[in-house]
Amino acid sequence: MSITKKGKVCFAANSGGKGIKFEDETEVWYNPVEEIKEEISQKIIGKEVEIVLEDEQSTRFISLKVILNDDAVEKAEYETKKIPVERKAIDKKAKKEEPEVQEEESEIIVDETPFINIGDICSMTLKEVKELMKVKLKLETKENLLYANWAQCWEECKKLHPNATFKVYENKSGMPYFFDRTGGFVKVGVTIKGLEHISFLPIMDHTNKAIPSESINTFEINKSIQRALTKALGLHGLGLYVYNGKDKPEA
Repeated sequence: MSITKKGKVCFAANSGGKGIKFEDETEVWYNPVEEIKEEISQKIIGKEVEIVLEDEQSTRFISLKVILNDDAVEKAEYETKKIPVERKAIDKKAKKEEPEVQEEESEIIVDETPFINIGDICSMTLKEVKELMKVKLKLETKENLLYANWAQCWEECKKLHPNATFKVYENKSGMPYFFDRTGGFVKVGVTIKGLEHISFLPIMDHTNKAIPSESINTFEINKSIQRALTKALGLHGLGLYVYNGKDKPEA
């Protein structure tokens, strides 16, 4: 039995992995199978579509169909029938001796919907940001600095936004870090309700000092990724008071 979903598309990624999001479910990506990836483009943003999923638990779909507005279809069909009739009447009156000529059907043209900024539809509200800013974290002290454990921050985020996601960016070789002549750094993004904040962080040691490129190891890279995740959550408001040097959020 086919599992279908209908809705209005609010975002369409036509590069990379490719996929779409619906206005009523902005935190879920639906991805096409390889055979129909070419059907994903900016043209379907704002349009009602129907997709057929692989199964009940999957977000991969095997077909996509744009649903035309009923009024637009009826009007187009009416115009298609009306134009040949009017022309036929004129031809009979002006040249009765000429045989009737069958008119070609008018082409139905659907206007392309203008590009819609995803931030105008799917971003967080001020109320939701304030809710994150009011979360009180259990802080720890290290090297005379206050800090919040990354796992605790992610747990509190998921309590308020269970569909939140984070992404560790990779270099061209698929490794989760970047190097230049000044040293190394990591890049982590957190997305909540369609809004992503990205954190860049130098690869540091336990004293919060940047490590020279030749001395960087996988342990320090992993620790820096965790710190960058915590910082990206802070950009959304969670634990931001810690970066302001305070031990508790404002009431």
